[in-house]
Amino acid sequence: MLRQFMGDVPGTRRQTETLIEICSRQPVPLWSGLAFCLQGWAIGMNGDIEAGLARLRQGYDGFAATGARLMLPYHNALMAEVHAAGAEFDAALGRLAEADRLIGANDEGWFAAELDRIHGDVLRQAGRPAEAETAYHRGLVRAREQEGLVAELRCAVGLAELSRQKGDDAAARDLIQPIYGQFNQALDSRELLHARTFLTP
Repeated sequence: MLRQFMGDVPGTRRQTETLIEICSRQPVPLWSGLAFCLQGWAIGMNGDIEAGLARLRQGYDGFAATGARLMLPYHNALMAEVHAAGAEFDAALGRLAEADRLIGANDEGWFAAELDRIHGDVLRQAGRPAEAETAYHRGLVRAREQEGLVAELRCAVGLAELSRQKGDDAAARDLIQPIYGQFNQALDSRELLHARTFLTP
């Protein structure tokens, strides 16, 4: 999961293939379901949307069949990202709505801010900037409540992208600077490298 959170598509695929091989020798349906979901995300984000979604559905169904309820919002978000990568925005938003419902039903708040960020990204890609802004702001509030600095930065970057699209580079910079300044390690991570592009004159 860490590789997926980092947006590392090749790394996610390598690690899930290792886990799937282990599960083939010592079956653990919960872990194999998770592995298939992550593998499907990597396949889809690498461009094969149909195959990625098929693998994701296989993993999701297998995971849910164990009776597990936690992590289902996360798996729905993975499917949403793949749908969005294929410009299937209605399907993506449907999956995000289901993820949000499950978060409320299962009181699974750990993923809430990241879900808002993904929701904002999908809405922005779909050409719905006002709704995207609302989702990003909701994610900022949740991230700050949980003291989740990475989630806060990701939501702020989404808002900064919207400001940049409006030609307001100063607003984007003012939003990112105080959050970026709180990081003192992993400065070469994907999130921080992206955030830094808003700080360069």
